[in-house]
Amino acid sequence: GAGRAARFWPRLAAALARAGVTYDSFESAAPGDVEQLAARAAATGFRRLLAIGGDGTLNELINGILASGVPTADCLVAAAAGGTGNDWACTMAVPDDADRLAACMARAATRPADLGIAEDALGRRSAFHNVAGAGLDTFGQDPLPVDHPLRTLDNVVLTPHIGYVTQENYSRYY
Repeated sequence: GAGRAARFWPRLAAALARAGVTYDSFESAAPGDVEQLAARAAATGFRRLLAIGGDGTLNELINGILASGVPTADCLVAAAAGGTGNDWACTMAVPDDADRLAACMARAATRPADLGIAEDALGRRSAFHNVAGAGLDTFGQDPLPVDHPLRTLDNVVLTPHIGYVTQENYSRYY
């Protein structure tokens, strides 16, 4: 976010104080820090969590709550736009004005949102809030041979490689 979160934080801290919101704050230093901080915060009783950053920071915060074992529905989560794209903050109309955001936090203003939970083949769970994508681009041979090992996995969805879009392909596969 080119330092946007660091520039926004002093204004938000002052606005939270004016709104009478008490808080503890923690600063991340590296990728993965927010997830660990959020897990610790949720496990010790914090239920209103605010991330100042972008979509990646919010993703870490949500996954930290998930890792804590605290039901995500028990937590109020907000994301102040401090990243590059800020899709979530824009979509959810999170105020970018410090005083308006502090007022929302003070009154615990909420908007329900669905979370997706993905589980990999090893049973590791990961939450996503905005978009998720995964897959393999293509193999050297398309379609895969009938006896290819990927065809035997029950936790893999294979779709045909469609390098071009035509009405015929849409009607065949969708």
